[in-house]
Amino acid sequence: SFETVSGTSTLNLSFLNTTDLYGYQMQVNYDSSKVSASGAFVNTFFDTTTNASVPSGWNASCSAGVCKFAASKVSPATALTGSGVVAQITFTGVAAGESALTISSDIWSDQDAATISHTKNTATVTVYGTGSVTGTANLQGRATPLDATGTLTFTDPTMTFLPTILNFGPSSGSFEATVPALAGGTTYDIVGAHSLYLSNAYSDLSIAAGGSANPSPATTKLLGGDANNDGAIGLGDLTCIGGAFGGAAVVCGTTGSSDINADSTTNILDLVLTGGNYGKSGTQTWE
Repeated sequence: SFETVSGTSTLNLSFLNTTDLYGYQMQVNYDSSKVSASGAFVNTFFDTTTNASVPSGWNASCSAGVCKFAASKVSPATALTGSGVVAQITFTGVAAGESALTISSDIWSDQDAATISHTKNTATVTVYGTGSVTGTANLQGRATPLDATGTLTFTDPTMTFLPTILNFGPSSGSFEATVPALAGGTTYDIVGAHSLYLSNAYSDLSIAAGGSANPSPATTKLLGGDANNDGAIGLGDLTCIGGAFGGAAVVCGTTGSSDINADSTTNILDLVLTGGNYGKSGTQTWE
């Protein structure tokens, strides 16, 4: 299958273990309501500018749901044996959904104009629409939800896409994103991360083409107290905060701080955050 997200995808037309190929023709049929198509010969075996004869209207011509390809070797006269790519089609999404790709009018010929037996495969091009996700991420114990060092990321369990957060407001923690979505729906994980806080994730967020996330993640809260930024809240964090208690912030570990809530001092508020979340580690559940 082939996929496109407000962009293009390329389909290679290939032959496999063919003997004495001297010419070919074929039509690739597609759903023009889902994709638009254009094509060009890509293999020098049948390069139209050097050693191939191409009939008019069959030089990777695409229109009305059909791409036509045909070429015959002229010079050198040696027929092709083996495997390779003869042409390609570039698909661009028109509307969310699936378009079956089928091959018709296909003839493969040797130099004596005898047809070459061959098999052909079908395929599907899937056009992803877009869906939207909105929400807010807060930092426990802070009036300003996320500062400039805070991050929110999207992950796709299939690793097909890694969408990018759009319109993220560090001062408010609000975010809005447009992400690819299959016509039948797909799922994403939203992960929030910030220094001195445990990451959290909203898993299996369903995105429908043309719609909003279902359910929408709304507001979440990252739990504070990871003073040494090791992904866990434990004795090391309490020790660092306790040692700096009543004074200015100090570095915990190599990249952390005793000032969890960013009020420029180490006090009971930092200790409360760490003590309240003591023993928690890893990525928390978005709630």
